[in-house]
Amino acid sequence: MHVLRGIGMRGGLKKIEKSVGLDRGDEFSILTGRDVVQLWSMAQERTKRCRNSDSL
Repeated sequence: MHVLRGIGMRGGLKKIEKSVGLDRGDEFSILTGRDVVQLWSMAQERTKRCRNSDSL
């Protein structure tokens, strides 16, 4: 993203993708950046719980 900012492109990934003509066209396109962060946090927590249960 910093590279894109250096050439004058600003905004979130979806906005930049649209501005250069990229369309993922997948079912995840409705997710917001906040959704992605929450899903990542949930996945990290699950991984942590799995690792802790394996060590018992």
